Amino acid sequence: MVTDRAAWSERTAAWLREAVRLEIPTLGICYGHQLLAHAFGGEVDYNPRGRNIGTIDVTLRSDARGDRLFGIFGQPLHVPVSHRQCVIKLPPGAAWLAEAALDPHHAFRIGSCAWGVQFHPEFDAAITRGYIEAKRDDLMREGADVEAMLDRAIDSADGTILLRRFADVVRRRV
Repeated sequence: MVTDRAAWSERTAAWLREAVRLEIPTLGICYGHQLLAHAFGGEVDYNPRGRNIGTIDVTLRSDARGDRLFGIFGQPLHVPVSHRQCVIKLPPGAAWLAEAALDPHHAFRIGSCAWGVQFHPEFDAAITRGYIEAKRDDLMREGADVEAMLDRAIDSADGTILLRRFADVVRRRV
């Protein structure tokens, strides 16, 4: 967890600050999203709304309209998630790009080419279901409807499109 402040994680946060300063395209996913926020003065902690796992809807905010990664998407994005910590407070100066029911700061941008996304664009429905199954006992203890979560775990092109757009940002920089 980012809040553990492990030495390797803090060194990575320092590296992220340097990468952004040098305008190296950066995409922080889940933990990386949280670490990017922490590196620039945001606040990360356990989500007061609880664990978030499965496929969810993410709503784009007005800052996403002109964004290089998010500007082409309609509403909402359908994306997989699996996390207990989240960005509680965005870093100063961050562009707030997307929100979700349990995570208001679901995507943001720092500078011109560093993004954080709380969701997992690299997951498909099978991987998402695997995470749900792996956490089945915990989820049931927490009162979650595991079968409904499994049913809602769907494939969506949104994550793949986002990753391809990020790859284009990287290619254009080289």
